Amino acid sequence: MAAEDHYVHGEMDVSQHNMTYRGFMAACKWLSLIIGAHIVFFTVWFGVGAGFIAAAASTVIMVVAGYFFIRFFFPPPSDSH
Repeated sequence: MAAEDHYVHGEMDVSQHNMTYRGFMAACKWLSLIIGAHIVFFTVWFGVGAGFIAAAASTVIMVVAGYFFIRFFFPPPSDSH
């Protein structure tokens, strides 16, 4: 039977897990903006019938606002623990 003193709480290196988590969260933030931009673009273009120019303009406004919203309200976590 294995000895019970092999595992010591807090001794595991979690740097790879931390990098994976940060990458996943960054991808979720930016992909949600991209998906939302596509939804707005096609809804304004085809659903509302406002035309391509109005759809493109509303999408650009949304992407610019979303970019600044994500950058300033959801910054990447700091390295300090």
